[in-house]
Amino acid sequence: VESGGPGQTKKPSVVAETASLQRACREFNVNVPAADAALAFPVSDAITKKLMTGTIGALSGLICFLLEENRRVKETGVIAMGEAVAATFLQTVWRLVNNPHGYS
Repeated sequence: VESGGPGQTKKPSVVAETASLQRACREFNVNVPAADAALAFPVSDAITKKLMTGTIGALSGLICFLLEENRRVKETGVIAMGEAVAATFLQTVWRLVNNPHGYS
């Protein structure tokens, strides 16, 4: 938690805190076509399934948080980056879910 001034605390920005994840997702989205997301994994199916499930769940939670936070910010008349970041994460989830290991 960052200091917002004397006696105040400022919530950390999820958009700023996930900058490296955003870069990784953008790179993934560029390199994995949405229509054919069959990825080859060198690990066992059980480990791959656990990794996919955890990643999809975490990204889905971030998407929901960003969209809810964006809705609250828009009510105050402030422009937020939450929708753009959520769209990047949603594109990644789409590619992961379309993978044979991503959804079953």
